[in-house]
Parts: sequence; structure tokens; C-alpha cells
Amino acid sequence: MESTYNNLQTMKLESSEGYLSNLFKGSKVYEYDTRIDEYNWYALFFIQLAFYFVLQAFARKFAPPPGDIKVFKEKKKMNDYHFYYFQYTTFVHAMLGCIAGNYFILVLLHIDPLILYYGGYRYDQPNHLYHMILMVHSFAYFTYDSIIEIYYGTDDFLTNSHHVVVLLASFTHVINRYGGFEYIGNSIKFFLNTHLVLHLTAEISNPFLILRTVLKISGMKETTLYAVNDVIFATTFLFLRMIVTPCILVYMLEGHNILVADKVGTAFILFIQLFWCYRIIYLILEKIRESSKDKSGTYNEPQLVKVLFSIFKSLCYDRKALILISITQFVLIIAIPYYFYQDSIFNNY
Repeated sequence: MESTYNNLQTMKLESSEGYLSNLFKGSKVYEYDTRIDEYNWYALFFIQLAFYFVLQAFARKFAPPPGDIKVFKEKKKMNDYHFYYFQYTTFVHAMLGCIAGNYFILVLLHIDPLILYYGGYRYDQPNHLYHMILMVHSFAYFTYDSIIEIYYGTDDFLTNSHHVVVLLASFTHVINRYGGFEYIGNSIKFFLNTHLVLHLTAEISNPFLILRTVLKISGMKETTLYAVNDVIFATTFLFLRMIVTPCILVYMLEGHNILVADKVGTAFILFIQLFWCYRIIYLILEKIRESSKDKSGTYNEPQLVKVLFSIFKSLCYDRKALILISITQFVLIIAIPYYFYQDSIFNNY
């Protein structure tokens, strides 16, 4: 029965006809890891969920405060106060994702980091036990993160939208035989030839975002550490979210057995995170503009910076521009790919 199942999967892989299929198709088809069925994943989910709530309680009890809570209340900046403590749990999740992701993918699974050179990324593969461990961990963290932000009232529309997409995608992966490779290991493969996937695409810039948030809330914006970290954060975030993620989306759409949750989830996450990218670019241009100001207060920035600053300011604050860019992104990220891949996009639920 198992051999029949594997033969069917092999036939499905061979029938994939995407124009990038030869680049992505692996030279070896793995079998489903039956050890997955031996674990109580519901129990592991709730244990890890409880772990993050306990960790947050410890952070609030023992971590040095960002300042006097009365001052935060008077300035109506309690969101900053809560965000400061959120960073401790977020940092643990980010580091676990990066370290465990690398360890599982490169060491335990014995996947060559130069896999593209040796025959292409192995997509369309059934899950491995280590994929499941990381996926359940991620699902537990984002469940915690959604609850804690709603509880303290620090959530907003973009954050909630992001959480809904990630939670739905995570749950879909946990209950399916496929999706582990895509969820845990493809993110930077196009450029670094390593397997650090969707999970790591999100997590690689997070330590710098966390440090940036802590330094900002603690009143250390004028320090050298903040300036250096700001550059690293902006570079990694923009590179991964604006360049790598669109490549991942194409990769997802090319896969024959890749879950619909991967395809739709990646598209919507890209749609949302591009607005964060516009905001970061706007802040960068604002700093360049401020540095060009002379003693009289006149801006002397280059014409290109002036034009770009105006464009990205509109993308961040002008309602008409936001509507226009939203429609454009929807067409490019969702409508056109759906039309092009409509025969295969819903192959695997």
C-alpha cells in the first residue's frame, strides 16, 4: 500500500509542467515520515503555548523595565511599554526558528547547502518529523502572540491580518502530509543556496527588529548601536521581504503537491508586508533628507531622493495612493498568478 502511494506521488511529481519545474524538482523523492503519527501533537502544542505565556510572565517579573510605568501612562505610550516585554518572547521564538531550522535542515536531514548545484531544491516532498516539530512550535507561538496582543490592546489591522493568515497556514500545514519543506526551508535558497524557508525568511530579520524596538523604547535612539542595528535590520528586511519572498511565491506556484495554504498564504503575506517595506524605505529617505538640511533649515537633498521621498510618503499616508497600490499589488500578486496557474493552484488542499 505504501509503495503504491509512493509510486503515485512520483508520477504526480513527474507530471508537473511548470516552466521552472526542472530547476525546482528534486533528484530524490522522500517517503512520508511515519514517526509523525506516533506523537500527540495537540499536547505538544499546548505545552509550547503555555511555555510562551510563562516566559512572558517571567520577563515582566525579572527583566529590567524600559522606564517608569507612570511616565508611559502619562505620555499615553503603554503600547511601547507592553511591546518592550513582548520582545523577550519574540526573540526566543526567532532564535529557536533560526537555530533549530538550520540544525534540522542542514544537520539532521543531511541536506547539502549547495543543493541547487547538485540537482535542484527538493520540493513536492512529504513531511519529515523535524518539519512537524518546527511547524507546531510556530503555530503555538503565533497563537500566543495573537492572544497577548489582543489582551493588551496592542494589535492593529495589519497585525491581525498577518496573524490570521499565519495561523490558518500553520494549522493547515500541521494537519497535512505535505508542506514541511516549504514551511521550514526554502527562503534564501535562491541567493545563498541554504535551506532556511518561509519560517526563516520571517525570522532572520526579527532579532534586529527586536533589538531596534528595545533600544527605541529604552530611549537609546541616538546611540551608535541603534544606528548600526537599524542599517542591518532595514537591509535584511527589505531584501528578504521585497526580493526573496516574491521568488518564493513563484516557487510555491510551480509546485505540484505544494499546499494551497502555502500558495495563498505566501501571496497574502507578501501583500501585507510590502506596506511595511514602503514604511521602512520612507523612513530611510526621511533620514537622508534630514541629513541634507543646512543651518537655515533648507533641505538640499538630491532630486532623486526628493522624488522618492514624495512617492513613498504618499504610499504610507495618502489614502488614494494606498488604494491604488493595493489594487496594483492585488493584480500582480494574486490575480495574474491565479490566472496563469489556475489549472494547478488547487492541486493539494
